[in-house]
Amino acid sequence: MTGGILRFFAEGSLTWSVIRAGGLTAYALLVLSVAAGMAAEYRRGRRAAPGPWLAVHDFAGFLGLLFGLVHALALLVDPVVPYALREVLVPGLATYEPVASALGSLALWGVAALLLAVDLREWLPDGTWRALHAGVPVALLLASLHGFWIGTDAGSTWVRLLLGVGALLSLGALPASLRVAFRLTEGGTGEKAGRAQALGRDAGAAPLGRRRSGPE
Repeated sequence: MTGGILRFFAEGSLTWSVIRAGGLTAYALLVLSVAAGMAAEYRRGRRAAPGPWLAVHDFAGFLGLLFGLVHALALLVDPVVPYALREVLVPGLATYEPVASALGSLALWGVAALLLAVDLREWLPDGTWRALHAGVPVALLLASLHGFWIGTDAGSTWVRLLLGVGALLSLGALPASLRVAFRLTEGGTGEKAGRAQALGRDAGAAPLGRRRSGPE
């Protein structure tokens, strides 16, 4: 496996290696973020503190977006299959594999929107925030399809394994995420604050990005 990883970085131009490494790193971090979020939600369901899982969930999602941007921006300077900026930003405009490229663009936009919602969460209705949370596994599923379809290294055993784990995880996380999205706030603000205090954190955890440190 180590030899395969070394060959991965040795093949092709530096730009192409950055594109591939950036995309795979972003995907692996998104998988980690979703897995950690599921672990935190499981502990929350057992009325236990999320421990380190929530921090891993948040930080991995934020780093995943950064590496996703590296992947997308490197496509603009790829000498072999260059993308125009509009092809990266607007799903469906890419001339190379337009459907597969659109899946990647949608996944990137989805993660970016969720991170933006983290900063706007104070002004968002609770129901809207929970509905946005349901988009996390959807973004992972889109990224999985993008990787299977257009990924240069999708033929590699370890990459196929990673993509398979991510796809299964996204399908497994979707029901739980939908439950979070449509969960009623039982008893209103007072009970919500009580649950937050019992869990040692804000009851509406950010699905991706930094945790908000201010008071409720």
